[in-house]
Amino acid sequence: MATLALSASALEVGVNGTRDYSGSADRTGYGITLGQKFGAVGIEAGYNRFLQGANDQDRYSVVGSYDVTKIGPVTVAVKGGVAYLMNQTGADGYAYTAGVGGSVPIANIVTGK
Repeated sequence: MATLALSASALEVGVNGTRDYSGSADRTGYGITLGQKFGAVGIEAGYNRFLQGANDQDRYSVVGSYDVTKIGPVTVAVKGGVAYLMNQTGADGYAYTAGVGGSVPIANIVTGK
């Protein structure tokens, strides 16, 4: 029964743009996420690539979310999680991540559902 319930849910795939304000020089990043929703609660795994001259960074993350409202087709959620940071220069490490996100079901818009 649990397998049936999970197979009925769709895996969410997302792309994102990110701005990192944590260092002496701000970085712009881009990435991809894979997630699963369970009602208003979601979990996602992500990869982001940040570019900043000689100090590029790869960030691998696991983030939980909770839907707080819906504005038209956009679902707004608060998010929090942890990330592993792999730096081109300097030591690798871990970080907490927090934010707000919006999602739009593109497949529903394209198919007219």
